[in-house]
Amino acid sequence: MRRTAHPNIDFLPWCLALLAMAFGLALVPVAALAQGPAHTIDSLKQVLAAAETDTARARITNKIGSAFFYSDMDSALYWWKRGMAIGETLALSEDSLIREKGQRTIMTSANNSAVMAHYRGLYPLALTNHQRCIRIALALKDRRGLTLSVNNIGLIKKEQGNFKDALAHFKAAHKLALQLNDSNLVGSTLNNIGTAYLKLDLDSIALIHFKRSLSYSIAIGDQVQEVDNLINIGGIFLEVGQPDSALKVLLRSDSIALAIEYEIGRPENLLGIGKALHALGRTAAAFDTLQSAIRLSRQLDLTEVTVEALENLAELQLANGLHEKANFTLRQFIQLKDSLMNSDKLLEFGQLEASFQYERAELEDQLAKDRQQQEVREQQFRQYITAFAAMVAFVFMMLLAMRWVKRRMLRKMFVFAALLFFFEFLLVVLDSFIDGLTGGLPMPKLLTNIALASLIAPAHTLLEHWLMKQKHR
Repeated sequence: MRRTAHPNIDFLPWCLALLAMAFGLALVPVAALAQGPAHTIDSLKQVLAAAETDTARARITNKIGSAFFYSDMDSALYWWKRGMAIGETLALSEDSLIREKGQRTIMTSANNSAVMAHYRGLYPLALTNHQRCIRIALALKDRRGLTLSVNNIGLIKKEQGNFKDALAHFKAAHKLALQLNDSNLVGSTLNNIGTAYLKLDLDSIALIHFKRSLSYSIAIGDQVQEVDNLINIGGIFLEVGQPDSALKVLLRSDSIALAIEYEIGRPENLLGIGKALHALGRTAAAFDTLQSAIRLSRQLDLTEVTVEALENLAELQLANGLHEKANFTLRQFIQLKDSLMNSDKLLEFGQLEASFQYERAELEDQLAKDRQQQEVREQQFRQYITAFAAMVAFVFMMLLAMRWVKRRMLRKMFVFAALLFFFEFLLVVLDSFIDGLTGGLPMPKLLTNIALASLIAPAHTLLEHWLMKQKHR
């Protein structure tokens, strides 16, 4: 059989080269992903360096802080403090628009700092920042900012165990959300009201609010809120002894959480499902589900959920005669619960210390601002006195010169110049006063200028008529 001749080619180097190229191309998106946040921060820093106004610098500085939030909280806090410092400078501006932008920058920085303090469990520090946001929101008539701050204070009060105060804040936030006609905020505040009632052992009232919140979350397509509502509803069904209803609701919630990759909601779902399966006598499935809840809650560092799941697993093991396994689970439960209690004690001490340090820093900053404002007021007063003295001296010299000037036209010019000087001084003094009363609106200033201008002509006529009667030397 005749064979076809082939050229003598070594394919191995070419194959290795192609594999290396493919591997390098595959690493490109991975490398891009790895440097994503750092690349964003570097880009923002370049934009900050090129920013020409303080308002732009304040906005970009806050964005840099937000970019740092998930990777380096201390750096995030540093940049938010820088943004707040710029905002405080802008808030002292005489221009009402710049002053408002400065106040909004302060509110953004304070809110971000409050969220971080809340995340770290430094509740007094978080409350102080949220209260500052409320003061600014009231001054700016920003109802949305006010709603969010009031709601956030309610969340902190709930975590501190002050459930009645939390309920009052949630209700106030809900009322504001209704006025805003914001379905997202309305649904969120309804859910929060339900959680407060749940903590007060008013399950039936809580259930009503969770169902109302659920209808809002479904209507606007907020599936995260829908999962949270279903978890709460399922928990109430378990409390009132309806495991069948609880299981249906929690399975629905878990399927939504899986679909939208809402991992943080899954451990509570699995815990509730495990409880329902236990109550229904489905022991094997309950074992598997509770163990999944423990594994996932550990991965997500949800210690409280882990503790509760271990307790339920130990009860299930004891009920089925698995004493050795139950003892092992109980040891884990006790160890983790003790560490949680110790963390709470350390956290409480840290809250007090952080609160004291923050309040001292706030007081020092306020005293420094008061001194600065006092210096500005004294400087303005000196400038006004100097200008007033110059104006009086000028007018006096004009009137004195009238005794030696005999030409009628020159006397008229002296009179007009003196009046014009006086009215210009009056206009400068009134300008800042009207600005403070009207918030920098142009129309009141225009009307004041017209009123002053209309007085110049009759005043000029009267003064000229009086001076013309005076005898020359």
